[in-house]
Amino acid sequence: MDSEAMFIVASVFKRSGKKKLSSSDIYLILSMDLGWFPPAEAKKFVLWAEENDLLKKEGGFLMPTFDLKTIDTPIDFQPSVKKWRVDKKPLKEKLLKHIEEHSDIKGIDKQIDEIAREKQIFFEVAAL
Repeated sequence: MDSEAMFIVASVFKRSGKKKLSSSDIYLILSMDLGWFPPAEAKKFVLWAEENDLLKKEGGFLMPTFDLKTIDTPIDFQPSVKKWRVDKKPLKEKLLKHIEEHSDIKGIDKQIDEIAREKQIFFEVAAL
């Protein structure tokens, strides 16, 4: 098993003081309380932890598949978030790449900037 992932799971459950947590409780602890992941990434981590047998479902709740007492999480533990990121590119880059791959338009970012300024909307919304 991945020891860093075990530290992450153990930290969540030790912080809560509970043996079982809902998925949303885990997301909130990972993203809001600990600040280790953005909410979407926290959800992806929980799914990954389930698929890799670190968490199991029981009665609508999730619980670790290992004994928390055997995990001694360092006080200053911080996960290497980059390791757990599924998609590391910012949305702006992904949108530009998609548009360029599916059209003949070059330099589309300037046109999108103009639309965003004119309509006073975010770049990503203008791109869509």
